[in-house]
Amino acid sequence: MAKIQDLTVKVTLNGALNYDKIAEEVKAAVQREIERVGISANVGESKYRKVTDREARVGDYIKFVKDYADCVADNYYKIVRDCCDGHFYVIDDVDDEYNTWGDDYELYEKVDEEPLKVGDYAKIADHVSHDGYAGAGDIVEIHSNVGGVYDFRVVKVSDKSDYTLFDSCSLVRATDEEVAKAKAKLERKKESEKWAKIGRKSNEFKKGDIVSFEDDFKGVGEVEDIGGGSDAYDLLGVRVHDKDRSYQAPQIKTVKLIAPVEARFDR
Repeated sequence: MAKIQDLTVKVTLNGALNYDKIAEEVKAAVQREIERVGISANVGESKYRKVTDREARVGDYIKFVKDYADCVADNYYKIVRDCCDGHFYVIDDVDDEYNTWGDDYELYEKVDEEPLKVGDYAKIADHVSHDGYAGAGDIVEIHSNVGGVYDFRVVKVSDKSDYTLFDSCSLVRATDEEVAKAKAKLERKKESEKWAKIGRKSNEFKKGDIVSFEDDFKGVGEVEDIGGGSDAYDLLGVRVHDKDRSYQAPQIKTVKLIAPVEARFDR
């Protein structure tokens, strides 16, 4: 790789160093070295290795030598579908499938991305159609599919009632935030199902319900007044089961149902 000392001879201006020119020369030297070892960087921290010793396959990346439709030269585009006749489909810059037939491009593979494995969380790629259970954008947990045609059996984090099958090329690693949102959605679903079993909507409290709450005050008591609706800022009037029989007004979002009035044995 070229040394900075070797470059300064070429980048003087009126006897003084031209630092902008030095930066350009250093960048060019680094790029030549990167290309020599077969690795190129693009899109944040992602790194790609140029592939010359095998045919392209789904999951690889291609870099076009010039602009085509909604694909820009020197960007990397993931191959999502093999047409089995020497050309492929990639996802272009407007999230549509683009047919590479007749186009000139170079083949790359991503080298710094840890492969997905059983137990990981993934997001279904944007190009994947909904199959009746899961589709583009859904967050899933990866399970084993040993001996199957597809790479993985996956279960939606927000709905564990079923499963579906996907290859790794249709999945991308999910972020912690995406997983947390999906898990929260599942908890809301479970809570709704609990309320439905007693014939109520979520957070539909009634006078006489026994509840617990943790607001400015923490306690257990009986609902005496309903603030109205189920908005997060609505209040309940609760007579607390303590020695003072204090009256508290916690926000509904902090209240949990212990026993509905219809199921109380003391009534």
